[in-house]
Amino acid sequence: MRRHRRFWHYWHEVYKHPTEDISFRYSDPRFFWRKHFAEFLGKPPEQHWLFSGRRFKPWTSSEFDSPDMFNPFLADLMSKGGGLLGVLVLHLLSEQPRFGNDIMREIRRRTNSGWESNPGAIYPLLTLMENSGLIEGSWENQEKRTRRIYSLTSQGNEDLNRLREVMGPKLKETINILQNLHDNIFFEDED
Repeated sequence: MRRHRRFWHYWHEVYKHPTEDISFRYSDPRFFWRKHFAEFLGKPPEQHWLFSGRRFKPWTSSEFDSPDMFNPFLADLMSKGGGLLGVLVLHLLSEQPRFGNDIMREIRRRTNSGWESNPGAIYPLLTLMENSGLIEGSWENQEKRTRRIYSLTSQGNEDLNRLREVMGPKLKETINILQNLHDNIFFEDED
């Protein structure tokens, strides 16, 4: 197997089919992930020159349910400042009003479990959008205040349309650039 595929292949095989010794010693997937990373690259992610720092924090602190739901590159693109998460949330709310948990489930479904947002990203974003007049929230039960349902305002719809116009072509360009870089860097390793 090619070198760039061994890392993920081993991660998937061992994580999905751990031996008794491994599953006992590494029951926390974050611990196992850090160990796997360090064994492969020679040092833990927070000490590696490329993956340390805030930009790649997901390499060291991400929580995940399975090895298939762990892509720190996608998490960085979606969540960090200027990421796609805000546009995606506006888009989802343009389809229908939703609760915060509904938004997280829908993101997971639409990415085929390739990316999963978390409450620490969604709820502050919803609060920011509500304070900015892009969405409005109302309590499902005003007295209990248990769940808040969010809907897009006309201002939010206008902003979504502007963001689609600004970001859409550049996102497509980014996908093409990344595809070219991938092909250039990994071409000789492909089957």
